[in-house]
Amino acid sequence: ADFSEIKINTILIKNSNDDCINFKDGIYEIDYISLENCKDRGLSAGLSSNVKVNNFYSENTSVAVYAKDSSTVSIDNASINNTGHCLVGYRVLDVYNGGNFFINKKKLNCSKNKFYISGNSEWIHQ
Repeated sequence: ADFSEIKINTILIKNSNDDCINFKDGIYEIDYISLENCKDRGLSAGLSSNVKVNNFYSENTSVAVYAKDSSTVSIDNASINNTGHCLVGYRVLDVYNGGNFFINKKKLNCSKNKFYISGNSEWIHQ
């Protein structure tokens, strides 16, 4: 799915030994994502990708949502449980900026409220 423009109705992923799902340099619109038991990141966006999620659920991940290298992740409704960090955004490669989040704060349920947003990333809550 990398480097594509895709609309997806539902993504269900359980028991991944690494990241559950990665997006690179494309435009992605997803109605519903459910991620459980991801050893590393739940949703990872990089290389200028634009990911829009209407409903997001994550359980037992190291990082629920990760945005890096000029990527933008927009989430309207999120439920994040038992995670190390809810949102992490930063720059890995010098040719890009940080990661960006557009989050509906009124519909963000994160059990630990742990966020890491580096100085060159942005978290905009609506």
